[in-house]
Amino acid sequence: MIGFAIIAAELPAALLDPVQERLYDRFGCLEARFDWWNEPAVLPVRWDGSLRLLQWGCKQRRSRLPHGGFLTRQQVEAGIVAGVEEVVIPANYGFHHGTWYLIEEGVRGVVIPEAPLVYVLLDRSTNYYRNMTGQSPLMPMLVNQVI
Repeated sequence: MIGFAIIAAELPAALLDPVQERLYDRFGCLEARFDWWNEPAVLPVRWDGSLRLLQWGCKQRRSRLPHGGFLTRQQVEAGIVAGVEEVVIPANYGFHHGTWYLIEEGVRGVVIPEAPLVYVLLDRSTNYYRNMTGQSPLMPMLVNQVI
C-alpha cells in the first residue's frame, strides 16, 4: 500500500481540521498521514494557486474515471483521461509496502478538474526502490528527486 505524510505545521489549520484522526507523532513532530486505504482517501494538493484537500482517485469500478488512485506517466501521455492538470502533492515522507522514505519537495500528480480529484503519477521503479519495497515495479514520481 502507498501513503504519504506531511509535517502538520506545513498545512493550514483549515486543512488539518478535517484530518484530525490522521495526525501522528513522529519523534516529537506532528504529521498528517494520507493513505490510499483511508476513507475518504484524500490528498493535499497545490492546485490553482492554493493548497487544498482533494479526493484521491476513484474507488468505484463502474465509473467513467480511471479506477484507483494512480496513473502512470505513459497513461497520461496516451490521453487515457483528457484535460488533466499537473500538480504537486506536498509530502515529507512516502510509504510503500512497510517502508517509509524521505521526500524532499513533493510528489507529482494530476488533477481531473471536472471531478475534481487527484491521481498520483507513477513511473518505473529504480533498482533501489524495487529492493526497498519488495520488488514493486512502479514508484511515485517525485519532484526533483530520484530514489
